[in-house]
Amino acid sequence: MTHTLPETADWVLTGAILITMDAQRRVLTDAALAVTGRKITWIGTTPEAAKIDAKERIDGRDKVVTPGFINTHVHITGDPLTRHFMPDDLNDADRLFTWVIPRYYAHTPEDEQLSALYCSLELLKGGTTTFLEAGTICHLDHAAEGVRQAGIRARIGGWVEGRAFDPTQDETALIEAAIKIMEDGVAAYPQTEEDLIAAWPIMVGHNTNPDAVWQAAKRIADDAGVGVAAHMSPYKADPDWYLEHVGKRPLVHLEDIGALGDNVTITHATHLDMDEVNAFARTGTNIAYCPFASLKGAFHVAKVGLYNEARAAGVNITFATDGYDCEILQAARIGIGIFKDLTGDVSPANVMDGLEAITINGAKALGLDHMIGSLEVGKEADILAFDTRNVQWRPLISPVDQLIFSADGRSLDSVWVAGEQRIKGGKPLHLDEEALIDQVQTASTAILERAGLPFKRSWPTP
Repeated sequence: MTHTLPETADWVLTGAILITMDAQRRVLTDAALAVTGRKITWIGTTPEAAKIDAKERIDGRDKVVTPGFINTHVHITGDPLTRHFMPDDLNDADRLFTWVIPRYYAHTPEDEQLSALYCSLELLKGGTTTFLEAGTICHLDHAAEGVRQAGIRARIGGWVEGRAFDPTQDETALIEAAIKIMEDGVAAYPQTEEDLIAAWPIMVGHNTNPDAVWQAAKRIADDAGVGVAAHMSPYKADPDWYLEHVGKRPLVHLEDIGALGDNVTITHATHLDMDEVNAFARTGTNIAYCPFASLKGAFHVAKVGLYNEARAAGVNITFATDGYDCEILQAARIGIGIFKDLTGDVSPANVMDGLEAITINGAKALGLDHMIGSLEVGKEADILAFDTRNVQWRPLISPVDQLIFSADGRSLDSVWVAGEQRIKGGKPLHLDEEALIDQVQTASTAILERAGLPFKRSWPTP
């Protein structure tokens, strides 16, 4: 494939190994690319690049260059400032309402802005240049400002629950409030080609939203040209609830009410049956699979997961990190490992499947595959450069294998989002990381004091 050599460029990177993730999945050596503004304008060889009059030339020797990674489910508020407070061996059946939500509600608007900024920085330092939020933001404007300060591409949404579990609650009012949150968010942060941040209808999911909220979310998303996201079926409790109260499994029911589609992403989707797998396939609905969270949360993923069956049916599966950390390469290696383990066979998934899940598959789920997810002329310059002069990378034999099975953010040298460099030499160019760390520690202490939860561990603590 050849491209017209541009006369000028804002910057040119030369001498690198490019893992393009284009349609041919080309891996190019001694390769170069040119960027002007937000866009990749040319890809070719290093000798050819010498002819381009560039404002800046970047030496890409000893670098493996990839598209920016896409994380399709991450909690940027609630968890980042309080993660690991909940004991990891806790079997409290009501832990969501006992241990999780009190921490979330203890955040002030300023806490959520700090949390969003800090988590976005962590995402960037791990190679994520685009993320889809989990929908647990209570103060959307403040969280959006934190994301904006970080300079990352994001799809965010406010906390949406519309079901009345208490008979004294007015469910009609709850539904109206939930729909208003979604409508207001999408209106305030419309999706455009220029803006890095846009709002989606993002529901907590599980059994927290009645049909009217699901249907409204899909309608709002369709009208605005955006997507919908929600949690569903990490545990058997979700299908059990739907079978008891609706008479159908959740994904079958959601298909029946018109709530699924290729602009819908369902997170976890562990406890499915084949009827639900087929519902995903028929509707084009995407799965955001969080491998580490599924293991830490004991979802029984390696016993009951139908991810290989879903992949065989053509379901678009992406990888995500959830609320524990932001290391998307870890999610990729664990994810394809579980795909193998589910069958007792090493052949169902390989490293390219893992890389697809955090690049082009993620872009497709977000409806952005025309803009991001691969290194191609005309796409946004969301680009990563890994330093192979690092113990994770040597001996350098097979770059894609090494990326998935050996590398992580520790060897990530540079990150660009829409052509703007955000990380250089592993450090943010636009943020005071040390000051931010101090702010986070102070805020975390205050949040946990307000939440009033006991600190419990399986070993003696002061």
